[in-house]
Amino acid sequence: MVYPYLFSDISFTDNEIASITHYENIPKTHEGSEIVEAFISVATENAEVESPVQLNVWNGKLNEKEVSITIWENDENARLLGKAARNEIWIKNGNVICRSYNSTEKGGVNTNLTFLAGIANMVASKAEEMSLQGESTNWSKRIRMVRSPSDVNLVIHDKVRYYINSKNKRIDIKGPVFIGVDIKIT
Repeated sequence: MVYPYLFSDISFTDNEIASITHYENIPKTHEGSEIVEAFISVATENAEVESPVQLNVWNGKLNEKEVSITIWENDENARLLGKAARNEIWIKNGNVICRSYNSTEKGGVNTNLTFLAGIANMVASKAEEMSLQGESTNWSKRIRMVRSPSDVNLVIHDKVRYYINSKNKRIDIKGPVFIGVDIKIT
């Protein structure tokens, strides 16, 4: 059988769903991990800074290439991070949901995954990939409205998706992030 879970009754606890939910792209180098930490730190510390704003996140060598990473917001009358940028991913009663980082809502299992950390891991992984290509290049991405888990680098296993759909549960990962990222490799 190619998809045996389609033919058997499966079930997952909230803890099981939380343990197999992860980021799709993660850095593989020490420098990549530094980029993730710096990205989260700079973005969090400057979340309320009024636009237009452009902030240096990380400069350094990655695979013998000079790498520069900046985050930005150019829209007028906006802040660096949208309201959902620091949302956390929770599992509650079989539903995959997001909660504000300062939510006082009770119940559920915290996956310890956030929108911002997912984006930071994606950016660090992309920088590593670009630095291996051997040429100077630039990359720019703007994350606006999150509408699905993949928008914030999140993977929910096919078996879990099947379970959630078959039990009429939901995956509710959405919200305004509004952050721009530039990577420059020289």
